[in-house]
Amino acid sequence: MTQPTNTTTLIVSQAYSKCSACGGYALPAETTHDVNVSFGQPVRPGCGAQFTAITTDQDGYGVEAALRAMLTGLRPDLPIVEFGGHTV
Repeated sequence: MTQPTNTTTLIVSQAYSKCSACGGYALPAETTHDVNVSFGQPVRPGCGAQFTAITTDQDGYGVEAALRAMLTGLRPDLPIVEFGGHTV
């Protein structure tokens, strides 16, 4: 029997990317949150949740055209959601 996979959203800003499940900083190319990072370097294990969507938490921004292009360019495999979880 397969265990259910925990899923999470990859939150990206201009300065960092992090996991919405645990709040730990993540490498944006990871498919699962395998490591927490500091200044781009692994520092401890991540929570293991699978990234199933991408968003930004930059204040004052919805997922507008320029941000959509940045998010799509970074992770074309993930659907873009509004911060808080609604698919756009």
